[in-house]
Amino acid sequence: MSSTSSPSRYYKIATIPGDGIGIELTQITLQVLKKCSRSHLPLGTDLADSQEHESVRERPPDPHPARNRSPLRNCQSRDLDWVIIRENSEGKYAGQGGITHAAPYSIATEVAVFTYPGIERVMRFAFETARSRPKKHLTLVTKSNAQRYGMVLWDLVFYDVAKEYPKADILMRAIENMTAAGIRTRTWVESATWTISIQSLIDAVPTITQITIVKGEQVANFRSTEVTSPILFDLCRRARTANESDDCAGVVITHGTDTLEETAFFLSLTVPWKKPIVFVGAMRPATAISADGPINLLQAVTLAASPTAMGRGPLVVLNDRISSGFYITKSSANALDTFKAPEQGHLGYFDNSQPKFFYSPASPIGLHYFDIKDMIDLSQVDIVYGYQGLNPHIITEYVRAGAKGLILATMGNGGWTIAGMEVVRQVIQEGVVVVHSHRSQDGAVSSSVDISISSGLLSPQKSRIMLQLALSSGYTLDQTKAIFEI
Repeated sequence: MSSTSSPSRYYKIATIPGDGIGIELTQITLQVLKKCSRSHLPLGTDLADSQEHESVRERPPDPHPARNRSPLRNCQSRDLDWVIIRENSEGKYAGQGGITHAAPYSIATEVAVFTYPGIERVMRFAFETARSRPKKHLTLVTKSNAQRYGMVLWDLVFYDVAKEYPKADILMRAIENMTAAGIRTRTWVESATWTISIQSLIDAVPTITQITIVKGEQVANFRSTEVTSPILFDLCRRARTANESDDCAGVVITHGTDTLEETAFFLSLTVPWKKPIVFVGAMRPATAISADGPINLLQAVTLAASPTAMGRGPLVVLNDRISSGFYITKSSANALDTFKAPEQGHLGYFDNSQPKFFYSPASPIGLHYFDIKDMIDLSQVDIVYGYQGLNPHIITEYVRAGAKGLILATMGNGGWTIAGMEVVRQVIQEGVVVVHSHRSQDGAVSSSVDISISSGLLSPQKSRIMLQLALSSGYTLDQTKAIFEI
């Protein structure tokens, strides 16, 4: 048998047994590395999978050999360009905890301690390192989906420091997603499932640059279910800046579809309706055979650059349809035509990739503008879903947890249980603002309690945003009622 390869370079590999990886795994890894270092096999060597007779284990030819190809098959050592930065002086390494009780009932605790200054030090080093590298990519690998305090603080500091490095292409990855992403992209980390960097989106649709000059800004990169008020404020600020810039024709916001309607509604209430603000998403992943993301993005950029989109407020583009960000809602968890406004309808469509509108620009009834330039946070407002056998005390628990307002997703036209209505009256007397909405997809709702507020046509999630802005703006009860009235 001939030699398999000829080594051209030698590398020294350092191993740290037990540092986050079991010692036994490190030993096995060393054995594998030693095997891999043997580049030559003697002539005539018998392989473990070879047989002396050609008919033994004979199998038919595989007509689809490509299906078993490894995603790493084309990866070369020169392609792997990662720098891993980690911190081990805090967290579990802080030395906090102890052992209590005598054997055999001993209990040991190891307390993970994180501080803002400690995390900030690591983040600044990471951002400086990223800035010195050609691609300027920086990925935060987190476990905040399970570790809800320490890792969440890491996430917050990450985005705080990121504001000082606007040119950095930042991503945030759960550790599980990071593993899959590393196999899929190899040379640098992008999304394996639900998120892709803005530059990757632009690169995937090169014809975009033939329409207009596109400048990409990475605001955040995670599931849309994780959008919080700081992200909304940041989006609003950027959209307002674009509105006032003579060099900007419009704004395109790529957004996960799960909560797209909420962000679009928020900007409908907080950004003046001047230049186009177009929201776009995708129902199919980028790895799908017929992914819808590229065409949706192309149409969104086309719409944002079109003068016909001026003065219409935030718009939503998916599946060849143009819709109002004020009215749109996600109607299906899976279908491509999920975004609809059943009562109001779409505003337009795309014909040969060009936007066509059914109507002239107009403001929806019930539109109210909030100036949030000096606002630093949104008041806590929670949604209570109505159903048979509702435990009414869940309402008081929301209030006890800090809710300043409640949205009731009522049954039918304001229907609520008798016991639940008594609790609603109590919390209203305590100063909590209550809005009656509906759990059905369409229709308007009237108030069931004379001192509560009707949401009209607004869904529970949109009513929540409206009430949050009203409370955070210091509106009185009468002023709040007025903005919900149609």
